[in-house]
Amino acid sequence: MPDVNGKGTAVVSRSQMASLMGAEKLKAEKRVLILASGPTAQEAPIAEARAAGSEIWGLNAVHRQVDPFLFTRFFQIHRTGSGEGHIDDPDHAAWLRAWGTPAYAKWVEDWGHISKITSSNGHKEHARIYTTEHNASVPMSVPYPIGDVARLIGPMGRKYFTNTIDFMLALAICEAFTHVDIYGVDMIADEDGEYAKMRQSCEFYVGVMQGRGIKYFIPQRSALCRANRVYGFEEKPKQDDNLIGLISGVSKQIDEEMTNADKRRVEATAELNACKGGKKAIETVIGIIRARERGSQF
Repeated sequence: MPDVNGKGTAVVSRSQMASLMGAEKLKAEKRVLILASGPTAQEAPIAEARAAGSEIWGLNAVHRQVDPFLFTRFFQIHRTGSGEGHIDDPDHAAWLRAWGTPAYAKWVEDWGHISKITSSNGHKEHARIYTTEHNASVPMSVPYPIGDVARLIGPMGRKYFTNTIDFMLALAICEAFTHVDIYGVDMIADEDGEYAKMRQSCEFYVGVMQGRGIKYFIPQRSALCRANRVYGFEEKPKQDDNLIGLISGVSKQIDEEMTNADKRRVEATAELNACKGGKKAIETVIGIIRARERGSQF
């Protein structure tokens, strides 16, 4: 590994750089299509890519959308109990246990999450599943080589992974893929959203691919590696401010209506409780009268 000087800059010789970049391996074409479940997943030429010999990598529960036999690798980098990445969904957990075993037929019978849109075109091999560590209850699981990957291409060797796509992109770089197509990784969110926080690391690995001459494709509709304006050269569109102002006004009006409705609800609840109390009192009196008619003494 290269030395790191006091300023945090990697000092790499020419021979080391050639080795790290896998320059000799990049001569042979090697393709992978990475598929997540965002809107642009619908644009992915999955069956065509598979037929052409490209690897297809999926993650989490994307097997619900596409025939899992089309994939060559899966990634489920979440721990049971985390509530992330569908790991704790009953049908997905059952799929992880059944995939690659005779129990898979029973899973299909019980859950039936087989895509009718994309056919496997006769592919019947079972893709391995990358997990945080080998899990005996997931027969096809293999541990993700996080240490080696981070040392090879992590920023200063750091484990800079904020989402599963990072793991997929990083492994594709380490394995010297020459073409990486990225579908369903749209990262469309507001500034404080989960995807906004994940985009930064994804874009780091896309930058690594750019620097190493790896060809990649990101659909136009994806927000990955896109900005709404060029900082310094373009002004923020004024119509955005107008639209935000208009929508904010509508939002404020809805807040007022909700407050008034809640107030009416409180008043109505109090009135309803009063009516219920009065009715209960009347029913009690009627019960006493009927009991006296039956000879009860008071």
